[in-house]
Amino acid sequence: MANISEYLSPIGGVALPSYRTPTIIIAAIGYGPLVLLASYKAQHGDRRTIINLGATIFAIERLILLSLHAVASTNPDWRASLALVKYTEMSLSLAYVVIANDAVSLLGPRKGLAVAGVLGILAGGFFRFNLEWPGPAGRLILALRCAGGGLALLFIIIIGLAAGWSYKNQPHVYRRPLEIVLSLAFLTAAVAIYRLGISSSTIDALRFSSLEQSVARQTLTSVSNSAAAGPLFLVFHLLPEWMSIALLIGTNLRKEIESGDYRQAPSTDIPV
Repeated sequence: MANISEYLSPIGGVALPSYRTPTIIIAAIGYGPLVLLASYKAQHGDRRTIINLGATIFAIERLILLSLHAVASTNPDWRASLALVKYTEMSLSLAYVVIANDAVSLLGPRKGLAVAGVLGILAGGFFRFNLEWPGPAGRLILALRCAGGGLALLFIIIIGLAAGWSYKNQPHVYRRPLEIVLSLAFLTAAVAIYRLGISSSTIDALRFSSLEQSVARQTLTSVSNSAAAGPLFLVFHLLPEWMSIALLIGTNLRKEIESGDYRQAPSTDIPV
């Protein structure tokens, strides 16, 4: 006999067939050109920076993730893969924290962001147990999601306020670096708020008293995302991430903030 059970929803929902076209477009038109631009900049010493290196790695990782999701959207076996679900959860929970950390590498409280990243990784790593013990594991994952997202948002706000105060009250400070930090703080805050807003979202799925893999497979293939889940994920998670990476890769950071080559520490600080 099957019974209806509630599980915490994966961030962004399950890769259903309707996700295929948007993910392909974002991967091909969004991240594809960014990877090419980053490769070009990496070959020119006057353009490559430590921050650009991190952004490049992120862009390549996102290209891979979106490609896997495009395949999973039309392949039930891939969609039911616990490894893919776990990888997706961990990647999405860490990415915006890494972007924020890049943005404040010259400014701020990186330890707090590091803790937020660790909590996000743990929440993603434990997600598979949500399919096996939806009660206890779900509560633990929810707590980790809220703690990690809340801590990240707190430090992002602090960073944004510090940069905003300097922008307003220190007219002698070079504006461009602060504008970059403010833009990245705004974009990553949008992701953090979205994640906090959907952290407790649940999905209804058929759960059978059989092997764990069968339970997980049935859970991930029979679920129906709400009509708004996909568009909200694209607008408030993937789009701000892409805009952040496009800003980091598209800007000549070595010229704008004198951040140094891969092998060098930043040569100057942004006064705040």
